[in-house]
Amino acid sequence: MTYQPLHSHHLSGDVTYHRPDRPDKLVTLDDPAETVMTDLTRVSAVTIGPRDSIATANQKMFFRGIRMLLVVDSQENIVGLITATDILSEKPFKHLQVFGGVRDEILVKDLMTPRERIEVLPMEEVAHAKVGHLVETLKEARRQHGIVVEKDSRGQQIVRGLLSASEIARRLGQEVQTREVDLSYVAHNMTH
Repeated sequence: MTYQPLHSHHLSGDVTYHRPDRPDKLVTLDDPAETVMTDLTRVSAVTIGPRDSIATANQKMFFRGIRMLLVVDSQENIVGLITATDILSEKPFKHLQVFGGVRDEILVKDLMTPRERIEVLPMEEVAHAKVGHLVETLKEARRQHGIVVEKDSRGQQIVRGLLSASEIARRLGQEVQTREVDLSYVAHNMTH
């Protein structure tokens, strides 16, 4: 099939734009926690492989407007997560100091938080929580992101949702300061 370009026109005067029927309204700390959770039953997760470069991960986050990727193996099982903070902080430099090489050779698996170090929240608790509970949870854990899990039909954990302090702050209309600390780098590299 051959595709022809569409006919374009100039924008006429007095033109406005569509607004969603249900715009992202600001939330309060007393609103249900689920209102600020990215629900993976409604939105597709953005993933990356452990052997992809951190440059590829950074580019994927940038183009999708997100700051965290789930790291998955060839069977799409979660093996870790990587954040923009992991890539844009001193972690790559520290990795190069320990292992040598050049930045372009650093792989996602070198900087990611491995699955066994990822703390998760049960959906049963999130379903009964308020936005304020999530804010306090992220602050206490000193994390920018959270993962919500539930049980599938076989009783296995499955990731149901993702939490982002920056998304919660945007929806609240105020800053949410978690003072993220990178504890994963030391533990991750002690196992190499």
